[in-house]
Order: sequence, then structure tokens, then C-alpha cells
Amino acid sequence: MSGAVSTSDPTLARASESLRSELGLLVRLAVPVAVGQLAGVSMYLVDNIMVGHVSKLEMAGVATGAWWFISVFMPLLGILRILDPVVSQAIGARDETAAARALAQGLALALALAGCSALCLLATAPVLTAFGQPAEAVPIAARYCRNLVPGLPAAFVAFLLRTWLQARGEMRPGNVAIVLANALNVVLVWAFVYGHLGLPALGGAGAAIATSIGNWFQLAVIAGLSVRSWAPSVAYLRAASGLGSSARLLWSGLPLGVQAGTEIWAFSAAGWMAGWVSSAALGAHLIAINLSSVSFSLAVGVGAAAATRTGQLVGAGHSIGRTALAAHLCGLVVIVASGVVFATLPGPLARVYSDDPEVIGIAAQLLPIAAAFQLFDGTQAVAFGILRGAGDVRMPTVANLVGFWLVGLPLGYWLLVHRGMGVPGVWMGLAVALAVVSILLVGRVRWTVARGGFRV
Repeated sequence: MSGAVSTSDPTLARASESLRSELGLLVRLAVPVAVGQLAGVSMYLVDNIMVGHVSKLEMAGVATGAWWFISVFMPLLGILRILDPVVSQAIGARDETAAARALAQGLALALALAGCSALCLLATAPVLTAFGQPAEAVPIAARYCRNLVPGLPAAFVAFLLRTWLQARGEMRPGNVAIVLANALNVVLVWAFVYGHLGLPALGGAGAAIATSIGNWFQLAVIAGLSVRSWAPSVAYLRAASGLGSSARLLWSGLPLGVQAGTEIWAFSAAGWMAGWVSSAALGAHLIAINLSSVSFSLAVGVGAAAATRTGQLVGAGHSIGRTALAAHLCGLVVIVASGVVFATLPGPLARVYSDDPEVIGIAAQLLPIAAAFQLFDGTQAVAFGILRGAGDVRMPTVANLVGFWLVGLPLGYWLLVHRGMGVPGVWMGLAVALAVVSILLVGRVRWTVARGGFRV
């Protein structure tokens, strides 16, 4: 493309000389990505911590609203992850034109997906009522989801741009943007939830307002810092705005969206099962999921780094075996450390979120189980990143269907309903599900490595 500005890292498409050098390169790439992933999770973590200290009911309302939100938002967001292999393989093949065109095509798709998310969130109350959630929590959940709607376009476009930049090996704009957005979010949540700075105390609904504002701020910062990289894509906007271009990208990314959905919907189903027990159980489940998402985000960061590295190597025609091994070693360090913390400090961690003794007691039972499944959760996150970069985007969906929907959820339901184990039984089912998924994906990684990956 004439006049294109290339700021991607050329070392990411070169084969390494040893496992040690590959580990060094992957750590250098993974640390900023993991920081960005952790910062993204932190926005919702701060929301839940502050709302948890308002009341048990307010926390339950935000929890059940959050399950519906992520059930809609994350699968649709997952479709945009198709830019990982498309862009990283294009950069590895030194095709800047294809990379620029992919961003232009992705913009129209991102806005369409934001519109779909908005329609679903506006239907929160009837959906949650149909799923048998606590009647007193549903109005709180509906207000929470409704106030997230104005920030959806910014959230989708910011994720699109951050994914596009990461696939090129450019981490700084996305990380700076999301860290600054987190700092702003803390102030805004404090003000909107508790009624400071002259604002009314809005509880969970206020946390959603703060998140929407933070999403627009994040988009403004990342776009401003990366303007030299994405500016050449403007030339392709008109050609990419047609239905055909977006439909092709949607079709390519749909397996990634379904993969995210089969996992997210399983955790949402587990959350709704917790809601059948009590509001306290629902709040405790939210605490355990929130804390697990912190360690999971670090593993996802390693997986995202592996996706970038693997994609560029496939595009350049190099082997990806050493990268796969290095990624799993990096992920193992992260998840073992997280598991030790969860197993040894369940009570203190739960008290960060809530003052309610019942909520804290149930959460303290869940966190040791969460420590056990960290090993499997982190392993499957890293394996999925490797497969995504290598262009193998369909097998993870099959693994999730088998692990979660044929094994884990039925087991969790049986332990909850027929064995009377409460929410801990649901979590045991999730742990077994993740074990099955991780075994299947690690096996698939070995198969894909042996074939050198697939061009997207």
C-alpha cells in the first residue's frame, strides 16, 4: 500500500534460536498484554467491590445483571478476535495493505455488534425473570445493564483497535489507554455509587454509568496514541463499509464468537444456578468469579501474546513448536502462583468484596475450589491463544461443548440439586469441565504444531 506506515515489531516474525530466547521474546511480548488484560478486568472488579459494600441485595442485582451482560457482550466481542490471525499473519507475510484493510472492515462489524448488544441489554428484565433469578434483584440488574448501553460502541471499537495493534506487536497505546481509563473509573465509580462530588448515590446503576464513560475515554486515548498506525486504514473505509466485506469477516470470526459463547454461557449458567440458592450465594459466586478472572486475565495475556507470535511465524513460514512450549511454561508460572493465593487466603480475599458474613462464608468455600481449577483454566486459555494465532479457530468450540455442556454443567447441576452441595457443587462441575477442555486443547495444539498452522 503506497504511503503505509509500518510500526510493527519485525522480530516477531523471526524464528528464535533456542527455547531460552523464545521465552525471553514471549515474556517481553506477554507482560504488556497481560497488564492490559488485567486492567480491562479491573474496571469491572472495582465496580463489584464498591457495589458489594452498599448491600447484599445491590451486589446480587449487579451480579445477575453482569451474567446477562457478559453472556451477550463477550461472545460478540470474541468475533472481533479474528483480527488476531488475519493481521498477525499479514504482518508476518509483510502485507501492510491486508492489515490496514482488515481494520477498516472490522470497524463496520464492531458497530453492528454493538447495536446487537444494546438490543439484548434493553431486554434484561424479562430475560432474567425467565431464568428464575431473585425477583428483588431483577430491577437492579435491569438498571445496571441499561446504563451500560451508551458505552457499548466505544467498548467494541476500542477492543477492535487494541486487538489490531496487538496483532502487529504494538502494545503501548492499548495499555496506556486502559490503565488511564481504570484510574478514571475508580473516581467515577466512587462518585456515582456512593454519591460523592455532588452526585446522587446510584448504587449499581452508577457503576454502569462510570463504566460507559470510561469506555469512551479509553477509545479516545488509544485512538489518539496510535493515529499514525491506523490512519492508512481510512483509505479503505468506503470499500469496507459494504455488507459483503463485513459479512466475510463475520463469517470468519463466528467460530471465535461461538467458542467464547460456549464458555461464557456455561459460567453464566453456573451463576444463574447460584441465584436459585440465595442472594448471598449469588454474591459469593460473583466474588469467586471476579477473583478467578484476575488470574485468568494474566493467562489470557500470555495466550494473546502467543497468538501474535504464532500468527506472525505462520505468516512468515516458520515452525511454531518452540513458541507453543514457551507459552505453556509462562502460563504455568502464572496459574500456579494464583492458585496458591486462592488456597491460602480465601477469607481475607472475600472480605475485600463484602461485609456480609453469609456472603463471605460461602465465598471462602468456593475459592479453594477455584484454586484447583486455575491450573486447567490457565492451560486452556494459553492453548486457545496458540490455536487462534495458528489459524485453528474451530476446535476450541468443540472442546467447550464437550467439557462444559456435556460434562461440567450436568455434573454441577446434579451436585447442586441431587446431592445438596450448594454452590460448591456447581464449582466442582466447572473444575471438571475445565480439566476436560484443557486436555482436548493441549492435544489439538500438538496436532496443529505438527502441521505448521493454517493460513487464514
